[in-house]
Amino acid sequence: MNLKKIKNPFGGLVYYKESTTSTMAEAKANLDSEDINGSIFITDFQSSGIGRLPGRKWLSKTGDNLMFTLALNKSYLGHGYVTIPLKAGLALANTISSLCNLDTKVKWPNDVVINDKKVSGILCQSNKKTILIGIGLNVNQVEFDDSISSNTTSLSLLTGNGFNIEMVLSNFLEEFHRVLNSKDWLDKLNENLYKAGEIVDFYVGSPEKNELVSGTLVGLDKNGKVLIKNSENIESSYISGEFKFS
Repeated sequence: MNLKKIKNPFGGLVYYKESTTSTMAEAKANLDSEDINGSIFITDFQSSGIGRLPGRKWLSKTGDNLMFTLALNKSYLGHGYVTIPLKAGLALANTISSLCNLDTKVKWPNDVVINDKKVSGILCQSNKKTILIGIGLNVNQVEFDDSISSNTTSLSLLTGNGFNIEMVLSNFLEEFHRVLNSKDWLDKLNENLYKAGEIVDFYVGSPEKNELVSGTLVGLDKNGKVLIKNSENIESSYISGEFKFS
């Protein structure tokens, strides 16, 4: 990892470890640092990378993929921090599209998909002052565990090319910085929203509650809520839940 090649428009420090439990854990350990805002925690390998829901893990081969956490003060973000996972997803989708010319979609609430396969996951956690944006992007890995291979892909698998990890990170950071300061992010997000305009099934809250609604995915509102219109043309919004995709 060549840290000198990483351009960070957020102005923070770049912390690198060849191996760690997770970059999110590294960032949490530095929350009291005065230099936390804009800092990036990056690694070549995570032994305990985690996903959004309990029990889900982020699996990655050493050195093949991009795994990092970006720390931003909430005062820097203003009131818009609740939509950070979606803005990060949009920035990732834009970055991938510009690098690879691929039709990249943002899957609510925190994934990026290409050809119905997951290429990136986003996990955000926060305390009173700071939001931590953890991102895993499959870049150069071409073989995956049997448990995820059917619905997972990478930039190399899709293009047949290898990519410089530092370059991909720098491009994303520049695009994320732009998205955070843009006024049209919601329109762009809805244009790139996975399954927008299609009939979807959606578990409200936790899937274990088995409260399933069906209808047309209209899009997302400015607060990141899912908008679904039922067969009677009634539109409802949902702040939490999970889509049921076959």
